[in-house]
Amino acid sequence: MTTGTAGLQSEEHTLAQLARSQRRRRFRLNLEGYVLILPAVLVLGIFHFLPIIYAFVLSLYRAPIFKGLLPAPERFTGFNNYGRILNDDIFWKVLGNTIWYALGSVVLGLATALGLALLLNRPIRGIGIYRTIFFLPYVTSLLVAGMIWRWLFRSPNQNGPGGLVNSLIVGVGGKPVDFLGESRGIFQLAFNIQPVINSANPDDLGSKLIGGLTSFLGGPSLALFTIILLAIWSVVGFNTVVFIAGLQNVPKELYDAARVDGAQGWTLFKNITWPLISPTTFFLAIVSTIGAFQAFTTVFTTSIDRLGGPDNSTNVMTLFFYTAAFRYTQLGLSYASTTAIILFFILVVLSIFQTRLAASRVNY
Repeated sequence: MTTGTAGLQSEEHTLAQLARSQRRRRFRLNLEGYVLILPAVLVLGIFHFLPIIYAFVLSLYRAPIFKGLLPAPERFTGFNNYGRILNDDIFWKVLGNTIWYALGSVVLGLATALGLALLLNRPIRGIGIYRTIFFLPYVTSLLVAGMIWRWLFRSPNQNGPGGLVNSLIVGVGGKPVDFLGESRGIFQLAFNIQPVINSANPDDLGSKLIGGLTSFLGGPSLALFTIILLAIWSVVGFNTVVFIAGLQNVPKELYDAARVDGAQGWTLFKNITWPLISPTTFFLAIVSTIGAFQAFTTVFTTSIDRLGGPDNSTNVMTLFFYTAAFRYTQLGLSYASTTAIILFFILVVLSIFQTRLAASRVNY
């Protein structure tokens, strides 16, 4: 009996030692993991999360310029800046411009990149050279590209027809076009749509809403559409390379089996290619949308006055933020921070929406 009890105690002691050893080992592994991710956490915290918190705090003040870390306590106004910006007609026009910029650059950009990827995924001679040529715009400085774009689409003046594009138009017998100086929407120009404005009371809220909606449905201005073309040109190489990688991961056996059953062309793309590259498309859609809403250099370097002209038709959220913070001292950093926080929540909502929309459609 004594021997049995001693053996049982010895076994319990051994199990306890094993449990302690496992806990120490688990703690050591967890500690090593935390130490390894600590640099990334510090970088994200200092350069991402902390600025977001600081911008939100600043948005609660009314202080164009201030000294120190925070404005004076008497400058605290709560959420008044949010109410002010939501009643700002220019803000709503800027938001509409940003939406059109995102739609144009993302949808047209991804469609163009996918078409190029399908062409460049074929076994043709010199394919590496073609892929390099299409990727070059992505590694080109946007500042330089924007300056060249301004020269290419320069508006006509008394000294001549303008840039290279207008010179070609005039050369074939057409009339020069004020690409970067036209504030009317492309649909408005194409279909001769006239804005609906209550001339008797233009400041009426209903009149403003109808006028704003008509202006938005008129499409992006010709000036903004010209900048959208630059945005598409600058990222099409990156998107094409990613699409090619996705296409090369599609098993060729599926195409062979489908061809045996008589499938060709569009049928192969619709039933095999498109579903199997859906994760690639989803990734590019998320990245491109975030990049489009944060676009600054393309608009700043290409717009005719660097401030979103003409008539704010090329003004986007980031440029609005810049002008509020550094150009118009009566608005200042508090108003700019309010804009940044609104943009942050727009991107969060869009990312969640895209993720949930794609959850049931993407084949992982």
